[in-house]
Order: sequence, then C-alpha cells, then structure tokens
Amino acid sequence: MWSDNEAKEDLLGFEYLADGIISIVKNESLLPATLGVFGDWGGGKSTLIEIVKNRLTTPEEEEAGVVVLSFNGWLFEGYEGAKTALMGTILEELLEHKTFAKKATDEGRRLLKSLMRRVDWMKVTMGIAKLAGAVFSHGQLTPLLLMSGGTDLTVAANDVYEKAKEIDPKELLKKEEKAEKKDEPETRKQIQNFRKDFEKMLKESSIKRLVIIIDDLDRCSPDTIIPTLEAIKLFLFVSNTAFIIGADEELVRYAVRRRFPELPGDRREVGRDYLEKLIQFPIRIPALGRAEVESYLGLLFVTACDLLTAEQKDAVRKAARETGIESLTTASFNVSVARDLLKPCPPELETDLSMVERITPLLGTILNGNPRQCKRFLNTLLLRLEMARSKKITLQPKILAKLMLLEYFRAESFGRLAEIQFAQDGTPAELGQMEKAVRQMSQPPEEVEEDQPAPALEIQKKPPVKKPKPPEKIDLSSEFTLWISDPRIREWLSVEPALAGEDLRPYFFFSRDNLGLLGTAGQRLSLAARRVLDKIKSACEAVRVAGLKELKALGEADANAVFEALIERAKREEDLGSENASLKPMIDAAQERPVLLPQLIVAVKSLPEKVLPVWVTVNVLNACKGHAEAEKAFQEILTSWSKSTANPLLANAAKTALGSGHKVH
Repeated sequence: MWSDNEAKEDLLGFEYLADGIISIVKNESLLPATLGVFGDWGGGKSTLIEIVKNRLTTPEEEEAGVVVLSFNGWLFEGYEGAKTALMGTILEELLEHKTFAKKATDEGRRLLKSLMRRVDWMKVTMGIAKLAGAVFSHGQLTPLLLMSGGTDLTVAANDVYEKAKEIDPKELLKKEEKAEKKDEPETRKQIQNFRKDFEKMLKESSIKRLVIIIDDLDRCSPDTIIPTLEAIKLFLFVSNTAFIIGADEELVRYAVRRRFPELPGDRREVGRDYLEKLIQFPIRIPALGRAEVESYLGLLFVTACDLLTAEQKDAVRKAARETGIESLTTASFNVSVARDLLKPCPPELETDLSMVERITPLLGTILNGNPRQCKRFLNTLLLRLEMARSKKITLQPKILAKLMLLEYFRAESFGRLAEIQFAQDGTPAELGQMEKAVRQMSQPPEEVEEDQPAPALEIQKKPPVKKPKPPEKIDLSSEFTLWISDPRIREWLSVEPALAGEDLRPYFFFSRDNLGLLGTAGQRLSLAARRVLDKIKSACEAVRVAGLKELKALGEADANAVFEALIERAKREEDLGSENASLKPMIDAAQERPVLLPQLIVAVKSLPEKVLPVWVTVNVLNACKGHAEAEKAFQEILTSWSKSTANPLLANAAKTALGSGHKVH
C-alpha cells in the first residue's frame, strides 16, 4: 500500500513543471515573484512542490546562497493572526538556518532580531485591539486572548478593560476614525521600513535567493488566506525573493469574494482580478490523461514490489521519465515496457500491471485523472485482498478491481447488483446476460453459409452465399436493458474479466462495510460540483434553474458526484415530499441530464415506498419521457407500487399513471 502524503519520487511525470518553476526562481530579473501552484484537491500540488524543494536544497544550491523556507498557515489558524504568523515563522526559521548562522554579519543578526521584536509587538497590539473589540461587543474578556500574548499582554489587556468601561462606545468609534486617518502615513512608513530592513538583513546574511514555500493554503479559512497573501506583498516582497504558493485556485478566488463582498462588479471577476495581482506566475497542474494514469499506477506497483532491487526501481523510473514525444499519447510505463526493462519481469508485478492496463480506461475517466483518488482506489483494493487472506479466502484481484470500478462510478447499480447476487447465491444470471448483450453490440454479426436453390432450367446449383447469423435472443428485463443503455455501464461490462458464472459472494462480503460508498460522493465533490449542488438545493426557483443548467455543463465525474450526493441525502431524509427534500432536485437533475436516468430508476426503486410522495409517479414519468428504456423500467416500478399496502396513496397514483398510457406532461 502507499502513503497518502506527498511523494518523494516523481511518479507523475512532473519534472517539466518543476523545471518551469525553477527557471523562474533562478532568473534574477524576474524576482521578486509569487508563483501559484494551482490544482484540484489530490491533484499533486504538494508532490510538485516537494520535488522543487528537493532540487533547491542540494548542498550545491545552499553553497550558492539559496535558502528555502516553508510555512503552513493551516497549522496557525485560530491561534494568531495570519500576517504575524507568516512573518514570525519566516524570521524564526531564518534565525535557525545554517546559511544564516554561518554567513550572517553582526548587522544581519541585529536586523533580524529587530524585525522579530517588531512582529512580536504587532501580535501584542493586535491582541489588545481584539480584546477592546470584545469589551464592547460581548461585555466580557476572552480568556484565550489573555493567554495568547503572555504577561505583558494580560496586564495591558486588563488596563484596556478598566479604561474601556469608562468610555462611550460611540465616542470611541469617532476617535478611532480620526486616529485611522491620522495614522495612515505612519502605517505606510512602518511597512516601508520593515521591507527595507528585511531586504537589508538578507544582504547582510549572504542570502542570494530566498524561496518561501506556502502549501495547503486552500485548507485555511478566507480570514487566513487573504491576510497571508497580503503579508507577502506588504512586508516580504523584496529583491531576490520567490514565494511558491500551493492552493486550489477556485478556493482562493472564493476566499477573495467572501472577504470583499462589497466590491462592485461580477464577484467571480473580482476574485480573478485580485488573485492575478498577487500571483505573477500561475502554474496549473493538469489532470492526468489516460496514458499518464496507466504509467502512474504502474510505477506505484513498481515502488511496492519487494522482488525488485532499488537499482531496478530507479532504472524503471528513469526510463519512464526519459521517454520522448510518444509518451504524450501512450503510457511511458506499462506491462510491455516492464517486460523489456526487467528481464525477467516478476510474475506478480506482471499480473498487477496487466490489471492496471485493463482498468485504466475507466478509472482515469471516473477519477478525473486525480492521483490521490487513484492511489486510494488501489489502497482499498489491496486492503480488501489482505482482509480476505486473513479469513483464508482467495480473491482474484482483477475481479475485485472490476467490481470496485462499478462501486465507484455507479454506486446505486453496485448496490442493486449486491441484492441480486445475494438472492442468486452469488452468480446473478442478469450479469451474464448483460455481458452477452454488450458483446453482441460491439462485435460484427457472425456469418453463415446458406444454400441457394438452382433455377428450374439449370442443372448445377448456385454456390452458397454468406448471410449474417441472426443474433441470439437475450431475455433481459427492462431494468437491465436500461443498464446497458448507459455508455459507462457498457464500457464496464466489456472490461476483462467477464463475471458471468463467478461466485461474487466473497467480493461483496468485503465491501459490505462500505457498500456503494467507496470514496463517498461528499468527499469527491469539487468546488464547481459543490456550487452546482447548493444551487440545485436552493429554495429559490431561479437559482435552482440556473443550477440545473450548470449541471448540464459539468464534466461526467462532477455531474455523477452531484447526483450521488442528492441520492445519499434522499436516503437519509424522513419526509421526501417536503420542500427542502432531495427527491425533487434528484428527478430534475436526471431530466436535465438524461444520462443519469438509469441511476435515477435504481435509486427510486431503492427508496422505501412508505415515505414516497404521490407526485413522484408523475415527475419520474416526465423525466423519462422520450427515453424508451427508462420508461419501460419505470413502468415495472409503477406496477410494483400499484400493489403497495404500505402507501395506499402512492398505489392509487401508480394505478392512475399506468392507466394514463404515459401521456404525462
């Protein structure tokens, strides 16, 4: 299994991105500069930053006066101000850095300590300001503020508190406004002096290039993100400095919009413009393509293979990195490359790489080329195999991997398949029939020879002609005919190995704790998907309509995640007919994006009849209108509902819908 932390080796092929970042850092004419390493959660930002950091912290770079420092604002959130946290941490790390200790002059040390005292004073004054605000807004002291500044702050705070009780809050506000106007020039002067002394201190320390890495910024609240970026510009942005910031670009823009709601214009543009002023060089990490996913997963198995020496692993990684233009469209490392490089290739590794080759076409699409999600998929796979070994049960990795694909991208269908296999002792006949139907759809019809009768006046018979053999009739219910109308389900059914005749009970046994929820929808929602989900669930009709239109424009993985989130919420809700329930938005979403209809039908069938509102019959029929397979599948559900004793109102509504001949508008 593999750690979820950033990787030390470049298995993602990020060397070209690292080269671009380092070329900016080493170009003195471009400094000072802020570089934004942007990417989705789990997209490899921290790994790329770690690669850059390792290349800039070699003995040769340090000897040349390159100093690399790291700051994680998430660690300080809630304990002190973002600006002082960043400035204080940078100064403290500099004080302890071996380059500073070895090369700094006395003047450099004096300046550093002076800067640290100024930051400490900022912490104290900010603490007192917060305390004074607390006096008037809450009428009492906050114990945490008293603890945050030490004895001096406590004494000062008590003094502020005693004096504050004698002051009229309105009068204080007037005085504050006057003081702010008066102190503006002084504040600007203090900032300029801080930057001037900071720059002079770097020169007195023989630091030729200071690189400050700020990762995980997108984990912080808007009240931390913006002050951190502002601290860079206000206090630290001096000659020969480079700031490398790792974050989700959309989350930072969101933080800007939240922090400055009063700014005019489109709020999305406000966030973009503000970010562009703070980040000169955006480096956006692209999602991995199919070939890159295959290479990455293969290299993960190489790193975990105990049968390979360290030298062999290094050789494989080097070969994967040094491929040419062909690697843009084909995997730089796969089973065939492994056979050529490793002679012989260990059979266990070859089996793993063959499995990767089979599942990559679907996995790469389902997971949006996200490295962390790919790694978690494999970790779950290996964990289940290990649990099975513990119970003396042998699972075939390729079968388990195929079932996990369905579990991930069609959770409702996976849950339904679990029910069917349980009812049929682990070998669902419908699965084999669907596989056969998909094979017939994808293969040209078999040809057979057919004799031609000779005309009456001719003695010699004509040679036989070849005609397409009529396809074998496959008896599939409308429910499973609907399944294979889904392109992704068809693709999944065609992935080797075929599952017909396999006893699936042990495979479902080891997924029962997480049945249908591998990497739950909530965890996989991107910011764009969350925004659409919030709009679809809005109480405002206009916002809901806008959200449904945006759903149509989402990528497949995001749209599927939104729909799964709606399904999961619907399953937890007691009143599905209420105004805020998720059932209606779920139906509307499938109507707007018909590819979701198979999942809608499976989900509706799984909901308890007792809690279903009567309008569900009409709404689902309207969503299915014009899609024959979906209409037939839902007609079967209506037939079942029409006999319901748990919900007589639903039964009557189902009978009415069946009697209407589906002419619903």
